[in-house]
Amino acid sequence: MWRNDYDEKAQDLFYMSPGKRIYLDPANGSDGSPGSINSPKKTLSGAYPLLRDDKNDALMVIPGPSPITVTASLELAQDGISIVGLAPNQRHARTAATDGAACAVRCVTSGVDNIFNITGNGVRLYNLDTMNTYTITTNRCDILVAGRAPYFEGCGFRGGNGANQLNHADGGVAVIMKTSVAGAGNGARFKDCHFGNSSNDARSLGPSWLLYEGAAVAGFFNEFIDCIFDTRIETVSAVVAGIIFAQNFAADRYLLFRNCFFYNFWQNHVDKANYVIYDLSGSTHDIVLMNSAYAGFDAWANTGTYVFTNMPDAGTHGGMGSAVATT
Repeated sequence: MWRNDYDEKAQDLFYMSPGKRIYLDPANGSDGSPGSINSPKKTLSGAYPLLRDDKNDALMVIPGPSPITVTASLELAQDGISIVGLAPNQRHARTAATDGAACAVRCVTSGVDNIFNITGNGVRLYNLDTMNTYTITTNRCDILVAGRAPYFEGCGFRGGNGANQLNHADGGVAVIMKTSVAGAGNGARFKDCHFGNSSNDARSLGPSWLLYEGAAVAGFFNEFIDCIFDTRIETVSAVVAGIIFAQNFAADRYLLFRNCFFYNFWQNHVDKANYVIYDLSGSTHDIVLMNSAYAGFDAWANTGTYVFTNMPDAGTHGGMGSAVATT
């Protein structure tokens, strides 16, 4: 794609009151450049400081043959900014950290808590594929959300694949809602995104996709639309699940999942996970599942969790198909 085509795509995305656009090209850019379409920046840390607070500015990531490699967390503190991958939808996470995903961001450095620490309000991410992996428990997640009203579309959040991450209560999670901060994650919306990857090694502790970690009044009114949740869990235990609420009052309103699929790969269909959602708190989380289904789990949630769905459990209501010999 020619550079003027990227510019046209950027205009399509920001047709309403566009702010400043900064371009990043990890293969051909330079952090000594001004960040224009013809002289792009090279790194996230070099490009992000040019974005202004609350001006609808955007960082446009030009696709390349190799992932963007980060060695430290990047705090997204400016309100109303966007980071946009100028590539097709990245929701189907890649099978390896170096397989050339068009707009991939990878961390393979020890002790990096997250790739993006979202503290600003109204931050938007489009068409990015992330993975924070290292065999240490302090590499906790791809995305840490502490700001309000973030928006994500067309993204793939793979999470970590290190052995110690997959055996820890908060290691290698795709997204963590920092609900120890009042208001954190309120109004978050994910559309057409992919969480986790069943090509990862098996998880034996903690959540694969989402952790609501704190005890503040936060994580309210989250919506997940047309998303895929994908993992590998072969441990029959309540302390390993797709989504975990760790404390009272985290997400103490509704969570809406619409047209979502929750999949767990359990090898040879031997030992599957107990729950899609495990709630450790006593709060009234109202979890609404519209036109959503799961496979590879025993139940939607643990006893006492308020889950409302308009689709029956296929395993107990005759919706699960089986192969039948015809001869």
